[in-house]
Amino acid sequence: KIKPFQKVFAPDFDEATEALHYVLQKAPILIPSFSNLSEEMQHMILSALRADFNFGQFLQAENLPANLSTVKQILTEDSSKSGYSNGNDILGFFLFKNFAAMCGITGTLEGSLFMTDDKFINFKVGLDVFHNLINQSAEEVYDRFLQERARDQGLHFSRLDPQARAKVRLACLCRSFDAESGNAVSNALASLDPKTQKKLQDYINADGITEKPAFLLYKAPFFLTMAMENSKIGLGLALKVLLRVYEASALEYKDTSTSVVSIFVDELETYVKDASIDAETFDFVKFEIVRTAGQKSDSQGSVHISPWQLKTDQKLIDDLAAGGELLAHDVLRTGMREPGFTKRLTHAVFPEMNFMSEADEMSKAIAKETLGALLVVYWTASDQMDAFTRAQKADGKLKETSWKKIREMMALGGVDQEPVLNTVLVIMTLHALGRIPKFAAQLAPNAEGGRQVLAHVLDACPKVLPSYCRLNDKYR
Repeated sequence: KIKPFQKVFAPDFDEATEALHYVLQKAPILIPSFSNLSEEMQHMILSALRADFNFGQFLQAENLPANLSTVKQILTEDSSKSGYSNGNDILGFFLFKNFAAMCGITGTLEGSLFMTDDKFINFKVGLDVFHNLINQSAEEVYDRFLQERARDQGLHFSRLDPQARAKVRLACLCRSFDAESGNAVSNALASLDPKTQKKLQDYINADGITEKPAFLLYKAPFFLTMAMENSKIGLGLALKVLLRVYEASALEYKDTSTSVVSIFVDELETYVKDASIDAETFDFVKFEIVRTAGQKSDSQGSVHISPWQLKTDQKLIDDLAAGGELLAHDVLRTGMREPGFTKRLTHAVFPEMNFMSEADEMSKAIAKETLGALLVVYWTASDQMDAFTRAQKADGKLKETSWKKIREMMALGGVDQEPVLNTVLVIMTLHALGRIPKFAAQLAPNAEGGRQVLAHVLDACPKVLPSYCRLNDKYR
């Protein structure tokens, strides 16, 4: 995890455990505490690192049977190579290594603040079933863990009952340790329509062994528990969004040959904690699955929340309305300078300008085009012919007579009045949004052309465009 060390000695590895394993294999002299061990002990450390199993995830049923299968295979193979009669020695070492790492997770020297009795009881459940990994299949060990957890959750479990199995795993993901919380998870699942329940059940039960690919939603327990604690959202709504994450991941990785794809949901966890987010906003949330760059692009991705979301906070709408009215006033009445105008566009008046911050070339071009259009309105309204023509060649430069006609056209349209100027600035901010590829795909997938996309958004989900919503009925 020490970045300068990793950059020098394992530059091709992004993950800390893989980097350490590489260094210990290729340059053990760099780690004298390791190189001074016997060959057997070195082999045991390398085996534990190669297994690379997150035991904390297992205790929340966050990872999958396929992850267990990988551990089983590595421990069995390495045990035979090292001359051990069975894998119990390596397995015991592996488990205690995980225990010690979890105990130190809070980073304090005042004992282990993390490993309280409640946490150890849960750890012991995982520990007890894990010892069966040498003699049982990964699926059997995983289901044995779910069965043990189901007892405390007050839930029925049978590995032959897909609905019951999915419910128990979901309860584990929600950090349910008693019958009351188990019942809450059961009720939230029952609140979904049967079709949604079945789809979610299938994704939750996918093991990465017989059903591939399966998806490990990294930090899903944080996301789900935060949703449960947010009275405006709740678990039922979070489960609907969880299904959308599964479906979007399945679409993005439909051609992968990887058994397990890890999807990081950190942004959803942050989003659900936002005090301004209500049920309507959360239910609407738009996102995409973005693949990790580099070697892990086929097995790892993350949820990226899009910039176009519903804005339902009335104070925000009122503040934007006041900002828009003030901007129009300052352009017409105070001789506002150009840098001041451009600075206020995104910071105080037009949040939709942030929609154009996507990295693709089309979005960049639309951002430039939109800013240019807004500046044209500003130059015309504030009678700045020199700024309007500053890049024009001398032999074809706009004449004073033509500029006067432009100004007359502006006045004829009422743009020399603050409310109309305010509205024109809104139009010029929004007019090209429909051409942003991701905006169109996520908000109006069946519309053809930028104008139809924008028309659909204004009709179906206008709250995505707060600059439009802040106008009064007449100007909308």
